[in-house]
Amino acid sequence: MYPLIKGFKATRIRNAFMLNAMVAAFTAVLAIELTQQIEIKKSKFYIFMNEILPGKKIGEHMKVFIVFLTTFISSIIVYHILHLLFGFGAAMIIDDKFRTSLPKY
Repeated sequence: MYPLIKGFKATRIRNAFMLNAMVAAFTAVLAIELTQQIEIKKSKFYIFMNEILPGKKIGEHMKVFIVFLTTFISSIIVYHILHLLFGFGAAMIIDDKFRTSLPKY
């Protein structure tokens, strides 16, 4: 059923770097765009946030919190999409049989 694309798993360093770069790029683009939309007072997102918080101005701390929260959620969504498409992230899970053979740092 999944991964939908079986030939591009993160089993090689090049593929793993490409998939991590995709996550970073998608997340960075969303964070930058959201930051710009919060700064524009006529944008739909700014108007939406003022409807949620009526009578309050969106301060700098609130802007940072909003951008952090949406960037965090979007990166989790991107990781899930890449997991469904490429099986990305499956190697991050370690079974108990491999846990004992890891070197201690």
